[in-house]
Amino acid sequence: MSDGKFDNWLVRWNLAQDGEAIMTGQSSSLLLPVLRDGARAILKIAVDGEEIRGGDLMDWYAGHGAAKVLAHEGPALLLERLSGPRDLTTMALRPRR
Repeated sequence: MSDGKFDNWLVRWNLAQDGEAIMTGQSSSLLLPVLRDGARAILKIAVDGEEIRGGDLMDWYAGHGAAKVLAHEGPALLLERLSGPRDLTTMALRPRR
């Protein structure tokens, strides 16, 4: 189960935990694998101001060169969970269309 930092968002966005929580290397965000209506996603809770502002940028990218934002409110982002042959580094280096 999550450590409580995710609980509000799990209920608010009707999510089910699907793995263990992860702290990013710089301790700037908490990540939790989740399921939303059976679809795999990542719940990201930003801890610092720069990461919180980065949520707006993720929204703006709209899935072009970045994971698609499924929901965004304050420090919380619900992102598509990418798997398979798609690679975010490759996507980011391609021109936005």
